[in-house]
Amino acid sequence: MITGLYERQGFVEIDICRSCVRPIKLGCVQGSILCPILFNVYNSELSSIVSLWEIIANANDAYIIIHGRDSDILAEALEATIIRHENWLESLGMVCNKAKTEVIVFGDKNLTELSAGSDTIKVKKSLKVLGLWLDDEM
Repeated sequence: MITGLYERQGFVEIDICRSCVRPIKLGCVQGSILCPILFNVYNSELSSIVSLWEIIANANDAYIIIHGRDSDILAEALEATIIRHENWLESLGMVCNKAKTEVIVFGDKNLTELSAGSDTIKVKKSLKVLGLWLDDEM
């Protein structure tokens, strides 16, 4: 048995206030020495999920970059990629927060939304990526 991975507990502490101690059943405590290792293990498969496209992954965010000339083909490819990504997350016991899923399109202004399964994702005029604001006029 690998010690340190079983019967773990954690709490949140801000200034002098501390939450109650709770068991940790999945994942790892943010900031622990295991975080970078588990991040790399989880994300090692991600590139095969979106193999045709570029991906930038940071902490709990992933940015998929799709490029091409035909907006209909790109929209279909992105919709399929989002669904594959969501299925991959579910297979790992994680959940995709679709409310935080954002899309920005550079170039074609006719694409206003995407379908991802039963959900619709609106195309945004601007979005923040790692502290940098991008807008669709770039």
